[in-house]
Amino acid sequence: MSNNDLETLSVNTIRTLCMDAVQAADSGRPGTPMGILTGVQAVDPDYEVLGRPVVTLDDLRTFRRLGSRCPGHPEYRWTSGVETTTGPLSQGVATSVGMAIAGQWLAARTTATTSPSSTSTCTRWPRSPRMWRHAVARALHPFTSENERPTLIVVHSHIGYGSPVEDTPKAHGEPFGVEGVRTTHPELADELGRIQRRCVWGESRGPMGSTASARPGLRSATTRRRTR
Repeated sequence: MSNNDLETLSVNTIRTLCMDAVQAADSGRPGTPMGILTGVQAVDPDYEVLGRPVVTLDDLRTFRRLGSRCPGHPEYRWTSGVETTTGPLSQGVATSVGMAIAGQWLAARTTATTSPSSTSTCTRWPRSPRMWRHAVARALHPFTSENERPTLIVVHSHIGYGSPVEDTPKAHGEPFGVEGVRTTHPELADELGRIQRRCVWGESRGPMGSTASARPGLRSATTRRRTR
């Protein structure tokens, strides 16, 4: 399995888990997490913890239920991997400003020269797999170097990606329904091509135990010639 195949499998699995959790709870907002996963990238090394299974399938099955570690509006420090308490509309603006200020403080306190010579002379470890963040930093430099005006980075996405209600208001704040889930599972699975025969969507049930079925022959997202 190539890295691209593995990434697609991982992202689409998370998408179906989001969709299934909302459907099981009969409330929630499935469209946004299914859309923004296209542009998500862990830039800070501390974010690597988010790639580990800090939330289990059993946790997801209690989504939006009393006492759950996965409430509709997650709380910081209540569930591992949650970066900030959410709920109020437009709170993300204030949160992003606070995170930016905290990031500057952290850099000022922790950044220091550890060696006057080249890294290659200090270790025999292969460096290239560990230096991918430098490419991300270079891409962000034109934005972070602007000190006179606020900077806005727009990430284009498709709300409710892969579902029958993609790019419509209906994808935002309600479950897709049993038939919508049944259609979306194979839609996302078909993107994987040859992996489809080995992945979870080949089973009679979806990752959350929903009634979705990966029936062959349903239209493939890749044939719709959409740009992601």
